[in-house]
Amino acid sequence: MIWYIVLVLAFDLQSAISQVTKRENVLLSRKKRYLFFPPGANFVYQFVNVKALMKRVPKGMQWLNEWDVPFPLPSDPGEFREYRESHREERAVLNDFAVAFDSLPSDPGEFREYRESHREERAVLNDFAVAFDR
Repeated sequence: MIWYIVLVLAFDLQSAISQVTKRENVLLSRKKRYLFFPPGANFVYQFVNVKALMKRVPKGMQWLNEWDVPFPLPSDPGEFREYRESHREERAVLNDFAVAFDSLPSDPGEFREYRESHREERAVLNDFAVAFDR
């Protein structure tokens, strides 16, 4: 009879523990979280070097170097977030490239004429720049 009571109590205790530790409706998120500090907060590394001077007089003299190196702590989450263009902006850039490449001639002969006409324009601009510099 005692064993029966012990078993019943053990199972009741087991079910009570499992109900306490069981988490239901937990929202799991992959959102990045960052640790932020007040604006102007710094983390300071401090380096100290002490060397005893080996002289007879005065005894106990020491040479002390101390360096404090401050590092600013993050106070803005924007520093860690990567900027990514939206799909609309990407499509607009690709569309601009397509328009630019479509305006180029596709025939090699036409392309040669296109380059020569631009060479003439550059030559005129260079002559104008030289005349303007005088």
